[in-house]
Amino acid sequence: TATWVSPLGLPRLCAVTRINLSHTRLGGIPAESRRNGNLVELSLDDNRIGPAVPEDLGRLCFSLRVLGLANNMLREESAPIKRLTNLTQLRLAGNRQPGYEVHDPRSGLKLDGVDIPVRPAG
Repeated sequence: TATWVSPLGLPRLCAVTRINLSHTRLGGIPAESRRNGNLVELSLDDNRIGPAVPEDLGRLCFSLRVLGLANNMLREESAPIKRLTNLTQLRLAGNRQPGYEVHDPRSGLKLDGVDIPVRPAG
């Protein structure tokens, strides 16, 4: 049976096999989930993770079969993901392409250091 948890329960749940933290506005992959040796599925779609995946993900999540990182702010598939050799499903769609730029909607000027498009007020 699947066990889905909220971010508040992560520190106490080291035997969980599935974690869904999609749509939670996370800016990174929680260290607690990366240390779980029993983790089979980690869903982190539709967050603010980026621009890179933490280096220790590939070393610590050796049991991981499903990884969802779609619609985040990752710049490219990184070495930690390539080390996850047991993956059967990897979701990366909707991340930033190399050369992605955000422009101010009013002036058209490039906004340095910004990954999320800015909405004009009103």
